[in-house]
Amino acid sequence: MTIKQFAFTAQQHIQTTTNTQFKRAHIYELISASFGYKSFAAFSSEAIFVDSTIGSAANNSTANLVGRVIQLGYPGEHASNVAKCFADKLAECSITFIKIRDLLALLDPPNTEKSRDPYYDEYEDDDFYDDIDEDEDEDEAKVEVDTSIDFVNSPVLMESLQQLAVQNHPDANYALAIIYRIPEPSSYLYEESLRGRKLTSIERQWVDEYLVQKPIYEKYQHHLKVAALNGCRAAALEYAATFNDDEFFTLAEKMNGDINALRMSEVADSLGFYESSQIWLKRAAEEGSYDALEELAESGEYWALKRLGELGDLAAIRALIERELDANHQEAWTWHHLALLLGKDFTESTLRAYHDGGMYDGQEYDDDYGGALYVAGDEGVYMPSIEGELNKQALEAAEVMFANIQKRQE
Repeated sequence: MTIKQFAFTAQQHIQTTTNTQFKRAHIYELISASFGYKSFAAFSSEAIFVDSTIGSAANNSTANLVGRVIQLGYPGEHASNVAKCFADKLAECSITFIKIRDLLALLDPPNTEKSRDPYYDEYEDDDFYDDIDEDEDEDEAKVEVDTSIDFVNSPVLMESLQQLAVQNHPDANYALAIIYRIPEPSSYLYEESLRGRKLTSIERQWVDEYLVQKPIYEKYQHHLKVAALNGCRAAALEYAATFNDDEFFTLAEKMNGDINALRMSEVADSLGFYESSQIWLKRAAEEGSYDALEELAESGEYWALKRLGELGDLAAIRALIERELDANHQEAWTWHHLALLLGKDFTESTLRAYHDGGMYDGQEYDDDYGGALYVAGDEGVYMPSIEGELNKQALEAAEVMFANIQKRQE
């Protein structure tokens, strides 16, 4: 049932039950009143009707409905019956509502970085920069829609979004874009078939899938573009990334509103805006992005490396110790003390002999089996001695950082 069908049904139900003429436009006013809005115009400015499990139900306040019926110009003696008839029909049809921004948050949850806990993560005795996941650059950030909710087959939801979309409502168009979002289908076999190629049965199935997916993808592109051109910053960024469009990235940069700074940096880099990419990367780091801090530390930004150390990243702390040994022994000892408080002693050697080849290849060397071997590991950091007072100050500074790390874990 669409909302238009509900309005017609509710109107007929009220008129038949109460023997009162009732305007269909006023059904929308009563629905809005049921959801706590003073008018349908106020409702339409920020919310839509839905018929799935994602919406909020009416507040079932008959008094509010009675008051609204009277405000609409109907006699007071009929108001109570009209309100009750309407409330019964609304509950029967399970019409609910959701704010459009809440729907977007459900459809397109914020991109969150993988869960990190530097304090408890196991330290790997490798070069600091080897800890950065090289595979992260290969795949663009993907957003998953909750597939347990059949958005496309929720007629009230889709009708509500489409009514707003034709009015160039940016958020409604972006919501539809997300609902229709699919990878671009390949037209190769379809075009080959038009050239006369004889397709196998499985290839014909792929062509049939393409013909189904093509209009969906076109809807995705259309609604995404309309959303971007009408002020949706997230849509402009997604359009720039998906369709490699410089103009839409520039548009996203000029817009106001919340945006994922790290994603802006990634898209800027992919489009060749390297200066802009660094600006957004630094903004992401300042906003607390761990990935951004790592990338900046890799590129030689000392403040980013130091911030990682303050967060308890052991690999960064190791890099800071080695760096400060050439410049400031007290600072090096501060980081060394912090590592000890975190349970890691970088002065300890991890050099070990391992079997090279054979059935025990890679296992720690055992003289009973003999054979070729290789040595791997770390000989440990040499910490030069410093004056007692300087060491005390270094320890105190480390304890402050450790206390801050512990607080973040609470």
